[in-house]
Amino acid sequence: MPEARVLFLTCWYPSDKNQGSGIFVRNHAHAIKKQVQDILVVHIHVENEKTILSSNWNYSKDESDLEVLTLTISSRFHKVIYSLMPLMRLVYRRIIIKKTAWFKPTIIHSSIIAPAGIIGHSISQKLKLPHVITEHWSKIDKFMSKNLSAGYARKAYSKASALTVVSDYLKRNIERHTSNNNIFKVPNSIDTDTFSVKKESPLRDAATPIRFVAIAAWKYPKRPDLFIEALEKLALQGINVHLDMIGNGPSADLHKEKTYHFPIQWHGYLPAQSIANILRDSHYFLHASEIETFSVVVAEALCTGTPAIISARGALTEFENSDACVIAENTVDSWTVKIQEAISKPYFPKLVSETIRNKVSADVIGKRFKDIYYFCLKDSRLGD
Repeated sequence: MPEARVLFLTCWYPSDKNQGSGIFVRNHAHAIKKQVQDILVVHIHVENEKTILSSNWNYSKDESDLEVLTLTISSRFHKVIYSLMPLMRLVYRRIIIKKTAWFKPTIIHSSIIAPAGIIGHSISQKLKLPHVITEHWSKIDKFMSKNLSAGYARKAYSKASALTVVSDYLKRNIERHTSNNNIFKVPNSIDTDTFSVKKESPLRDAATPIRFVAIAAWKYPKRPDLFIEALEKLALQGINVHLDMIGNGPSADLHKEKTYHFPIQWHGYLPAQSIANILRDSHYFLHASEIETFSVVVAEALCTGTPAIISARGALTEFENSDACVIAENTVDSWTVKIQEAISKPYFPKLVSETIRNKVSADVIGKRFKDIYYFCLKDSRLGD
């Protein structure tokens, strides 16, 4: 059986101009690198620039010695170019095969069906190699019902040697669009060295506020209004609370203009280590959203031993554990009740952390992908 030499194809990945884009995809690639030495990331990056059209390739290695080959396409028509990628799959196939011929892959791994999974399928067919598609996307149903490239996506799903999804919720969505039975759950990978568990719960007494923290790109489907209004109700009842808000976006801007009876500290975007430090200094993590296919920030909070109050939406309910999470319906009243419920009982950071760390560490996720590659290269069945 040939060794796994992984050509990892993605259009969601951090770039110089957007360091926050596709971090969860990069984390998967880093986890794979821990177990499979030969992996080359090919990142197709389409950006908005004034020029009509220009492109260039850039080869780099990151801090983990992961090789990344980036094709940057710059154009004022960036949205059109991005949407046409699936229809131009043969063009991208030819370009990528030529540029990566030196690598000699034995397996193609695409992250997100459109457009990377569709292009990856075309490459795998041309090179006659197994193809793994990893799905994170919450908009699969909309894409499959309305997009002109949906037929290509269904074919890529059906012909893939394996499909991986980050949650059971997403697996159920994918199953509506393919008869492929080789679908395996592989969660997102968390840097458990950075998001390490706090030694003990932060001090709480009458003079110390209960510290809450929330982290997101603050735009729909995130719902910060739910927990901010809930905390306001608690503050009016005389409960001493404080909220750290990490991240930027229009949903956050609406609340910056308002006055509340408790302090909110607006941090903007922060590096991972700074986020981990704030999580360890906080009592509770808050995450309100209308839809999630996994939620890396919830997993990161739990890894630090910080319990979470989260929405009963999408894959978030899969985090439910009596010692780690409290689940709220998306109403202010429910959030108020559930926050009160959470703060009324003690928690133990190490126990909170243990509910998730052994499922999402890079070593565990990398080993899972390595087993899936072995299955694909052997062409046999793999237990879920």
